[in-house]
Amino acid sequence: MLQVYGSHSRDQYKIYCYANGADDKSHERQVVKQTCDVFRETDMLTPLDTAQTIAADEIDLLIDTDGHHAFNNLEVLALRPAPVQITMLGFPASTGAKGVVDYMISDHVVTPLPISDWKGTYPGFSETLLLMPHSYQPQDWIFPTNPAEPVATRQELGLVPEDAFVFVCFNRNDKLEPTVFGAWMEILNRVPNSILWLFESHKSATANLIKTAEKAGVAANRLAFAPRLPKPQHLLRHKHADLFLDTLIYGAHTTTTDALLMGIPVLTLPGDTFASRVGCSLARAAGLHDFVVKSLPEYIERAVALATTDRPRLEAAKAELLERKPDNHLFRTKDYVLSMEKLLENVWRDWQTSGGKA
Repeated sequence: MLQVYGSHSRDQYKIYCYANGADDKSHERQVVKQTCDVFRETDMLTPLDTAQTIAADEIDLLIDTDGHHAFNNLEVLALRPAPVQITMLGFPASTGAKGVVDYMISDHVVTPLPISDWKGTYPGFSETLLLMPHSYQPQDWIFPTNPAEPVATRQELGLVPEDAFVFVCFNRNDKLEPTVFGAWMEILNRVPNSILWLFESHKSATANLIKTAEKAGVAANRLAFAPRLPKPQHLLRHKHADLFLDTLIYGAHTTTTDALLMGIPVLTLPGDTFASRVGCSLARAAGLHDFVVKSLPEYIERAVALATTDRPRLEAAKAELLERKPDNHLFRTKDYVLSMEKLLENVWRDWQTSGGKA
């Protein structure tokens, strides 16, 4: 969201931000504070006081970015401080809060609806969905690092041997489940000179993953684990990866865009839920239609082929991601905001013509 706030048209919009988390002194928070017209610290306020503040500001469209996350605003929203209330981005599912959250920003991939529609209803969602023309998720291509900054070597990162093919998945370990991990082990067994690079959430998770790999016939040294790093260093280490493998039930979201930003193609298998279809939404928005598969066997076969017989296809995708980055739908925040504003204008027009009913 970082570039979204400042990209709105000031001819039509005045942007208020209500920050309900404590000030962490971060660069990101300062960017938001500087690019909003009004920035209010509400972390010490009660939900009632926050709602009264929003109502006093006469907000027309109140946009929540948390859903059911830990810092969620649902108590505030339940007090209806604004005539139209929308949720987006933070929680990849319905809030279930009918009468509290009127709309949810989505797209035609994560919630498959007719492409000609700008809004619609979807099974399991209490909100009316507002459909972005590309991905629902904004992602700016500008990131806080110098691409020429020295990158750690493969050996320093534990990626050995030097000529190994590197499959990567930097998803949280709690997104890994037996089916996808079993598929990854089959892929590793079929691509001998390859390793799997995973995010290290916790030492016990690392130990369990190694134990499970060994039971599948994959040696412990073929799994590498990446500790948490500051965002710039984390992005730069992607340069040593070859192919990102998405998880199945709860797919990659931010980790998908990180990989695509750094020119790493993402192989993904969309499921039946919003959370399992985000990788597909992002890959398609980035132009990687060939990396979206329809079944688990196809997922395995495609991964094996891209690491062995179909390497030119993989290298071409990498080059295209990097060359087209400035023109890629996924990384054009200003275009994203223009599309978002069209949806907001339609919503506000509907509210006015309905006599004040969202």
